[in-house]
Amino acid sequence: MQKRRRILFLQHAGSLGGSAMSLLYALQGLDRDRFEPIVALIRPNPEVSRLYEQAGVEVVSAPDIGTFEHTTACAARFTSPIGIVSFVRGVLRWNRSKRATLALVQGIRPDLVHLNSVVLLPSATALNAASIPFVWQVREAPARGYFGIRKAFVSRALCRFGEEVVFICRSDQKAWTDQKRGTVIYNFVDFKKFDFHHDQSTARRSLGIAAEAKVVLYLGGIARIKGVSILLEALAAVRKRFPETICLMPNSTLESSGRFISRAARKLLPLIGSGVFAQQVKNQISELKLETALRLLPFQSSIATLIAASDLIAFPSIEPHFARPVIEAAAMAKPVIASDLGGVNELIEHGKTGLLCPAGNAQALANGLELLLQDAELRMQLGQEAHRQAVQRFESSWQVDKLMQIYERILAT
Repeated sequence: MQKRRRILFLQHAGSLGGSAMSLLYALQGLDRDRFEPIVALIRPNPEVSRLYEQAGVEVVSAPDIGTFEHTTACAARFTSPIGIVSFVRGVLRWNRSKRATLALVQGIRPDLVHLNSVVLLPSATALNAASIPFVWQVREAPARGYFGIRKAFVSRALCRFGEEVVFICRSDQKAWTDQKRGTVIYNFVDFKKFDFHHDQSTARRSLGIAAEAKVVLYLGGIARIKGVSILLEALAAVRKRFPETICLMPNSTLESSGRFISRAARKLLPLIGSGVFAQQVKNQISELKLETALRLLPFQSSIATLIAASDLIAFPSIEPHFARPVIEAAAMAKPVIASDLGGVNELIEHGKTGLLCPAGNAQALANGLELLLQDAELRMQLGQEAHRQAVQRFESSWQVDKLMQIYERILAT
């Protein structure tokens, strides 16, 4: 009988969102007769713990492990007070993070470690020095630096450390390693959970949405890089022509996370500027008079009903970014309008499976939204072709098989 191999997944995400869900889908697809997954949370969170535990996965806490942030998701910019704090904290915690990583591995004794983000660089250096086999998954594009020093530092590590590097899109592979190393395994969806036969009328009734409404779904949350500010500008323009347009926005709370640094920033930054980004978005909503047009919802672990209720999905990111909402929408035969950026434009064939528009251009986004909202036949054509291609490219079973093949190859050596 084949021995079950223990895989320790080091998860950097401290809240529910795309990273947490992507890892969940991978864990659910693993052959449990061959692999025993354990997830270590470096930012312990009861909701994230529950997400994995409900999937039958053991979860442990590893709060002494820190990160090194230099991605579009968290750039640690020196022009930002919070960015400076993040950078300094990462450097000061570097050696402690390495020791904590090795202590965690010694306690769990996995056969293989899977680092779930490029920001887990301190852990990668510790594992490499100790000759502990690991797979490094890259879910983020590099941030724009000042002199390229931090990017070069991380890129060098990606080219040298770990038995394998897994990228979720070719754009990230090109940006980090110039395609000199790594395997691309796109994020994927379970087509059993995203059924394109889901009835729109039923979905709208369950959400209290009028049958005649024009509904846009935005799944980026309150994140600057996802282009929420651009979307709000575009929606204000669209509403002048289609006043019945509403936008569903899950995972879009404007309230503080409750952490000390968040509370302090919300009090202090308005005194010297416009506040934290969530406060800026709140002000923008008020200035554009969009309060009645938006449905700001908490995080939704299941979004199939939201997709079914929508006419289209918008993903107006302003930085290169793999767009899980694009493939989730495609699984349900819904068209997407998104920014023409790396990661995103690998998933959409303009005019065939969706629409692409220049990043950061609110008017172009508004034009695309209006085109799709007024043309049901075009929406259907784009959605059907998107679904056909998604079945070929993003079905979960064979994508997880590729990941398990990497594990088997490493463990066989």
